[in-house]
This record gives sequence, structure tokens and C-alpha cells, in this order.
Amino acid sequence: MLTDHGYTPIFASWIIGVLGASSIVFTLTLGALSDRLGPRPVLAGIYAGRALIFAGLFLIRDHPAAMLVVAAAGGITLAGSMAMTSVLTADIYGRYSVGSILGVIFLVHQTGAALGSWLAGALFESTGGYGVAFGVACLLLAAAGGVSLHVDQEPRRLGWVGA
Repeated sequence: MLTDHGYTPIFASWIIGVLGASSIVFTLTLGALSDRLGPRPVLAGIYAGRALIFAGLFLIRDHPAAMLVVAAAGGITLAGSMAMTSVLTADIYGRYSVGSILGVIFLVHQTGAALGSWLAGALFESTGGYGVAFGVACLLLAAAGGVSLHVDQEPRRLGWVGA
């Protein structure tokens, strides 16, 4: 998207680098925040924040300095979704089930990522722009934030896992 809007490939790679670097910095912060508030609200905040970052990247795409600021803030939302999911899984199903259940979660997540990439490309090709794809992503992320707040944390044991 950035190169389509006239940015150099170097600048576009800087945006990705800034996202990654700030993600590293904020990983520990999100872990500490989860210890204080619990994983559900932190996970909800990550998804809601990610929706805002996607909207920001799209809406301020023509302002290089603002893009760098949004990318730095975006690292907060890249850092902790898997960690929070792991904590919730361990809390709900116990440590003996975490590997099997996270394997299924990861499979579903990666399948969604593959389908999402295809859908974003199809939307770009059919509309000639990124707006619809970014809008769909923002809606799905906002929904994920809402769902995260309602994850039941009551412990349970699956008969086929960790028996």
C-alpha cells in the first residue's frame, strides 16, 4: 500500500521495522499489564488497538511522520495476542492441554490469515483500492476485541486432551 501511494520501498520497510521494534519493546509491558488486569481485557485492548492502527495506517497514509508514529504505536498491538491467548488457554484447560489446544488455535489463526490475505487481494482487485479491505479488517478486529472480553475463564478439562 505504501509503495502504491508513492513511498519508496525503503520507507515502507522502515514502517515494518518500526512496527517490529516497538513490538519487542512492548512485549514485556503487555505481560506486566496482563498480570495486573488479567489477560481478557488486555487481549481485547490489543485487538481494538490493532483496529485503530489499521485505520490509522490507511487514513494518514500520505503523512510520513505520522506513519512512523502510528507504526511505533502499532507495535503495542503486535506484541501480545498470542501470549494472552496462551495464558487464557492455560487458565481454562490447564497446562497439560495447552500444546494441543494452542496447536488448533494456531491452525485456525493461520487459515484465517491465509484467507484474509486472499480476500484483501480480491477486494483490492475488485474495488481498485485498499479502503474496503482495511474496513473489513477493522470490523473483524473490533469484533475480536468484543469477543475477547467474553471469554469464559472457568477451568475445564477436555476428555481427549491431557487425560
